[in-house]
Amino acid sequence: MKKTKLPFSLLFKWSFRIILLFLTIYYILTNKDGANANFISNGIVILFTSFIPDIICLIFKFNISTAIDFLIQSFIFMTLFMGKMYRYYSIWPLWDFFLHWLSGVILGFFALTALKPLAGRKVYPLLPPALVSVFIFLFSVTGAALWEFWEFAGDQLFGFDSQLFSLVDTMSDMISGSIGALIVAFMGYLFIKKGSFKFLDGFVNGTSKKQRK
Repeated sequence: MKKTKLPFSLLFKWSFRIILLFLTIYYILTNKDGANANFISNGIVILFTSFIPDIICLIFKFNISTAIDFLIQSFIFMTLFMGKMYRYYSIWPLWDFFLHWLSGVILGFFALTALKPLAGRKVYPLLPPALVSVFIFLFSVTGAALWEFWEFAGDQLFGFDSQLFSLVDTMSDMISGSIGALIVAFMGYLFIKKGSFKFLDGFVNGTSKKQRK
């Protein structure tokens, strides 16, 4: 009987969720005089956020590549778990800039991988490289804006300080994310035009639209 290996992305995702769940329960049980309130609220929000990509894929009926899945969950881990819950933003001054740049890169990769199942296998090869590049950039920048909306909601509803209540911080995040998006848009252009960056082929072909039963 042939054994099937569990994808590392799936192992990482569920290990992260289980650890987060146990930590949240621990903080709830040991909460005295509201001392763990911040950890509890962060734990709940992070756990919910980790399921959002799965929910989106379920709604739009497509499977993302394991590489994209891993990158998304890693980003949630680094930005919300390490950055927000355990204050890495305070420990490393450039942590915030790096993560928003990384978000632009990840969203750019996601846009490239989602384009083929959305356009269809017959239409995809006919798409102009410039159009693909513009789609990647606009998709990524839009995603960065939605993330800022999410941070704003967390600040207002739960008293977080993700945006430091500052327009400068918000715009810096958008700019760094746009730089990452621009890099991937350029890579996507060369990938479609000249076949450069061969590793992107794994991203593209690893994403597919779910077939109706």
